[in-house]
Amino acid sequence: MAKKRPCLPGCVDILSVRNHFPLREKLFRAWLHRIRNPKQEESVRYLFDLHFNDECKNAGSKSIKIDSMPHNFFQ
Repeated sequence: MAKKRPCLPGCVDILSVRNHFPLREKLFRAWLHRIRNPKQEESVRYLFDLHFNDECKNAGSKSIKIDSMPHNFFQ
């Protein structure tokens, strides 16, 4: 598996589960606003699992809940 570059400034995790940005425009824009990284629009659209609280994760799965918002940042 190829390693992917983190999309958040200060993030060094390149191995954990990746969560793709939502396709729904409103939630997609909310994620961009939350992470405050304007360059994100030009790069791969995913966040690593560590940027989501446990409440965002589906029990017994590697996926996150459909309306989850990223929380854990290094900025």
